[in-house]
Amino acid sequence: MLTRRQIRIKVMQTLYSIKDSEVILLKKNNTEFFKKSCFNSYCLYYATLSLISKIWELSNFKYNHLKIKNQNFDLEKIFLLKSNRFFSFIANNKILRKKYDSFYKDFWINESPFLEKLFQNIFFSNEQTENEKNDLEYSFFVKFFIGEIASNELLYDFYEDKKLTWQDDIMFVNTFFLKQIKTKKFKENQSIDIPIFEDSNKDYIFGKEILKYYVESNDEFNYELTNKIPNWGNERIAKIDFILMKMALVEFKYFKSIPIRVTMNEYIEIAKDYSSPKSNIFINGVLDKIVKDYLKKGIVSKS
Repeated sequence: MLTRRQIRIKVMQTLYSIKDSEVILLKKNNTEFFKKSCFNSYCLYYATLSLISKIWELSNFKYNHLKIKNQNFDLEKIFLLKSNRFFSFIANNKILRKKYDSFYKDFWINESPFLEKLFQNIFFSNEQTENEKNDLEYSFFVKFFIGEIASNELLYDFYEDKKLTWQDDIMFVNTFFLKQIKTKKFKENQSIDIPIFEDSNKDYIFGKEILKYYVESNDEFNYELTNKIPNWGNERIAKIDFILMKMALVEFKYFKSIPIRVTMNEYIEIAKDYSSPKSNIFINGVLDKIVKDYLKKGIVSKS
């Protein structure tokens, strides 16, 4: 499920969480932070499936009650949701439910107050839903998921409080889920292929290897980078920039199948999202110098 970009970000976060002088300790604690961060991404996916099921259940439970009470809830939207076969499929498909319940069954069990608050946040409205009655069921499902779940600030804050690394996973997990939904026909005997975190996953192993080579080469890379930018002491370079450049050096030297330009582009893009506004330009310049030196000395031979 996790892409190479996500894996690189999680490696970066693992390294950022410790002091440079403590990098060697990663050998001893078996990079537990990295592994837990990867596993938690899958947990967020399971929690999302379970949340959709809970919202569908609440909609069915509350619809008739709210209709009688005549409160300011968008009954049209509640009706469309509870009648929607996509929501119903996720909530009632036995194969699917058995899968995600086996991973994260108890996540929402003590969160009834929050689910009630979220329900009100989504459905309490003085304006009734317009035009959605004529939407195709899939269109309604996607529009609802994007507008009321994926971009819900209340839910975002809730997730962020639950797991530190989930704030970086929310957009990725939501996009991954929507791509899955788009490809399914939703028959009774079908299910979604739920991704499972395993130590044998090739992308997880890729991340572990970056950490391994980073630890082994940390002193060498510190020296190399310092010499390439002599007017900059280590203390003047943002910690995250230093980490990203050393991760790139790992890929240059130890991952022969990854083209140089792919590695550079990846870390430049990550810098745009996680570092200062001009860090990507700085990183690009330094890495370009090092690549030319590596090629000249025959340290790397890939394109």
